Amino acid sequence: TTCRYKNCPLTYYGNLTSATCQSCSQDCGKCYPFEGAVPCTYCINSAFLDRQKSVCGAGCPDNFYGLGQDSAEGRTCRTCDSCRPDQWEEVACTTATNRLCSNCTVCDPETEWEEQDCSKTENRVCKPVTDCTAEQWMEEE
Repeated sequence: TTCRYKNCPLTYYGNLTSATCQSCSQDCGKCYPFEGAVPCTYCINSAFLDRQKSVCGAGCPDNFYGLGQDSAEGRTCRTCDSCRPDQWEEVACTTATNRLCSNCTVCDPETEWEEQDCSKTENRVCKPVTDCTAEQWMEEE
């Protein structure tokens, strides 16, 4: 159909050369011609927008999680957060959830000892220091 660029319906874009409305890629609700390509900016049918590739898909690539609902903003893939060296990953990054990082527990050197160090996926475990009896000291040796 003959159209003006701004008058194309959802899922179509205006081809300025041919003055026609042309279909966006599958599951793409909004797309705009740019430098010879037609990148998608909004997805429909519960698809997720991969912002790096400007394409719609059923899920998100590795180290990305899906955000949003079928709404005016659409569903997009966002980069998962990264944990700092003094944090551990309490919730892993999946296609449905962002990574949740928590600060590593710090043991009080006056009253606690470190049973387990903080790692990428586990928090540090601190145990209370207790007074040992003479018998307990003998067992250690």
